Amino acid sequence: KRGEPSAVTSPLPGPSILFVHLGESVRTDHAPMNGYKRNTMPNMMEEFKKGNLYTFPTTLSFAATTQFSVIGFMTPTSISDNIVRSCSFMKIATDMGIQTTAFFSCSNFKNVTKHDMAIDIYTQNISNRIAVPGLAHTLLPQIKKEIDAAGAKNQLMFYQGEGSHIPYASYEKDRFSVYTPVNFTKNNDESTTNAYDNTIVCTDDFIGNILSYLKNKNAVYIFASDHGENMGENGIWGRTGQNRMDNPSVRKVLFFIWVSDKFKKECP
Repeated sequence: KRGEPSAVTSPLPGPSILFVHLGESVRTDHAPMNGYKRNTMPNMMEEFKKGNLYTFPTTLSFAATTQFSVIGFMTPTSISDNIVRSCSFMKIATDMGIQTTAFFSCSNFKNVTKHDMAIDIYTQNISNRIAVPGLAHTLLPQIKKEIDAAGAKNQLMFYQGEGSHIPYASYEKDRFSVYTPVNFTKNNDESTTNAYDNTIVCTDDFIGNILSYLKNKNAVYIFASDHGENMGENGIWGRTGQNRMDNPSVRKVLFFIWVSDKFKKECP
């Protein structure tokens, strides 16, 4: 109920890894698990069919911009009133005695923009801040290293990257250009949607790699996007200009939880 603390207080079976992925700009209706006609996430769809992935297709983000959405994602803050809540991932993890051991980012921490400021503030006390500027996949060796080195304590690892941020160009185009033609400027037509969907294909591959590192461990993977994008509804594209909030799809975000077979056995 509103204002009451979370009922999730029992400890995880140890040692466990909770991997939290703050996604970027992914709409819930552009994921095949939620009925999208394109298979933009083949790896996640396979996990969904196996019963290891649980999707929540009606999730609303805290806000339509990263800067403010992160506040709701990482704290119990309510945007509508002053009731203290215990609903954020970080708060629940803390209540359950999980230690945050690593923060991964593709951004350079020394050049934080106003859009990244909230993330930087809320992760500043994590001593193990691993930044590999570039595309998301450049972080995979570091992420694998941290997962392999996970010890006997329950641990939380946190990742935030560019994902599907406009202009939808931050992915390996030679590997993930599944839908063509693409356009990274302002054509605002099918080519723009193609480019956007290709970023989701790339994100799916990135997550699939991490799940392959976690599959033999007591592990939970939480993905939630900070906001979505306008894809031509009412003639609006992206999230620029006065009318960026007119389309409710901007706040209808992809949110799913994946669990390993080992975790399912430990916590049936």
